[in-house]
Amino acid sequence: MLQGRCGLRSLVSPVLAGALAIAVSLTPVAPSPAWADPAPSASDTMHLSRAEARRLAFSLLRAGEPAHARRVAIGLLNADGEDYGAMMVLARAETELGRPAKGAYAGRLAWTLAENEDQKFAAAYMVSKSYTAQKRYSLAQLWLRRAGQAADDDRQETAARSQFRRVQAMNPWSSKLRFTVQPSSNVNGGPTSNTFTIGEFVFIDPTAVPLSGIEYGSHASVRRSFAPSDSGMQGFLGFSFDTTRYSLSDEAKAASPTARASDFSMSKAKLSGGLMFPVGDAASTRVNLDLYRDWRAGDPLADNVALELGRDQRLGRARVGYALGYEHRTRLDRAVRSSDTWTLKGYWATPLPTGSLSIAGSASAIGSDSAEIAASVYSLSVRYVPKTDIFGAVPSLEIARTYRDYDRVVYGARPRQDHGTVVTGELFFKSFELYGFAPTIG
Repeated sequence: MLQGRCGLRSLVSPVLAGALAIAVSLTPVAPSPAWADPAPSASDTMHLSRAEARRLAFSLLRAGEPAHARRVAIGLLNADGEDYGAMMVLARAETELGRPAKGAYAGRLAWTLAENEDQKFAAAYMVSKSYTAQKRYSLAQLWLRRAGQAADDDRQETAARSQFRRVQAMNPWSSKLRFTVQPSSNVNGGPTSNTFTIGEFVFIDPTAVPLSGIEYGSHASVRRSFAPSDSGMQGFLGFSFDTTRYSLSDEAKAASPTARASDFSMSKAKLSGGLMFPVGDAASTRVNLDLYRDWRAGDPLADNVALELGRDQRLGRARVGYALGYEHRTRLDRAVRSSDTWTLKGYWATPLPTGSLSIAGSASAIGSDSAEIAASVYSLSVRYVPKTDIFGAVPSLEIARTYRDYDRVVYGARPRQDHGTVVTGELFFKSFELYGFAPTIG
């Protein structure tokens, strides 16, 4: 039998009537000395079975008596350190009593004691609540990812997602991870033709051909948001790192035996910052500054400074935006290839009864002393995401048309022109989500 303080005697009868049964796990976990209470005297005790004590502890929580619930939970844990339900009561009681660090500790112990997905969900959700109370939002989001992974039905999954969004809105820190693997028919950016005609002479470069292979990409970023004033202005500082690696196909190795996949690898490290100024209830003005360095084949390639001034606003249910940008690129391999780029771009996006539609376009003027760099660049793209799933995945389709017209002649009688159309289809498999990450096949 369990012992409890006599001050609880008056609560037993009305509380047990509506009490809940709880599960028991068998994983041995010793209770923390931090929760120890003085032992009651023989004249200051009453006797309850373990089942009655569990029901009483849960009912005391529902009745808004976390201090009494904590005492009952500690009694249960002193009798059985493997009691999942008692550990959950203790986690919630400590948090409600203003000791969320102890609540998180008890919740983590409950997680290790959980015997099924329902128990894991409840424990992870409780830990996230305790971390949120400590304003440790990133850890709260991590445990909500665990809760979402353990969710056994739509109700639990919806609860985890909704709470994740609330915590995310409170968290000034955000991070992203992305990994890609995709085949490429042109890992080296080779021209479609390796024949050059100058006057009556024809030149052929046997190595200037597209090489096929596999592309491996990764992206990691962290961002810190802040509000510099009470006027609604918002700002951010961030850092990101991108890498692209390749492996060459057997056909590519045969076409260019001296080519090495490492020669085409690329990396970029970027520091970024920005400010957003609200304009009324439906618009905002933003200014962003990026400082970044590029590497090619492991060697520094260029240092870059980019500044962009833009405007975003709502028009009914649609959103529109436009921006003017400037970028100075200092080439570290060959100074003559340094450049200055001015870009004007915009977008329009709207929901539709059958999905969502967006249109984006840009025009850039690239100035450089190198005839291989100076050019005018234009692009136009249309993206559609239907509401209908395909094989349980969210589909999307994008069509983009690009134009790059070089300013000066390098080979032949006329400047080079690169025009192309890219059609991209993707399937986002949300049903295969793992701790908030889900695969996309394109």
